[in-house]
Amino acid sequence: SQIALGVRKFVNRFSFFGQFGYLFLGDVEGAETIDPFTISLGVGYAFGFGEHSILLAYDSYTTIVQGTASPQQIELGYNYMINYGLFFSAIVSRGLNSSTSDYIVSGGLNFEL
Repeated sequence: SQIALGVRKFVNRFSFFGQFGYLFLGDVEGAETIDPFTISLGVGYAFGFGEHSILLAYDSYTTIVQGTASPQQIELGYNYMINYGLFFSAIVSRGLNSSTSDYIVSGGLNFEL
C-alpha cells in the first residue's frame, strides 16, 4: 500500500501534476527491501470535450533493494471518460535503468470520488 500527496494544476487543456509518496512493501522473503519514497511528475492534455486525455509522466523511487539502482520509468498514457468520475486508462511504461522492467503495458478502470 502507499500513502501519497499530489497536486494538480489545470491551464486550459493542459494539466500538470506532481505526487510525493511513501510505499509500504513489507517483508519480502529472500530480499532485504527498504520501503521507498516515491515521486511522480507529469503533464497531460485533454481533448474531445474533455472525454479523452493523454499524459506523459516520470516516476522514480528511492532505493528499494540495497545495492541496486533506484527504479525509474517514463510513461505514456491514454484516458477515456466513460461517465463523470469513471475512466478507462491504458498506459505504456519504459524502464530507464536495470532496476525497472524494459516495458510495461497496463490498463484498467479508475473511479474518482
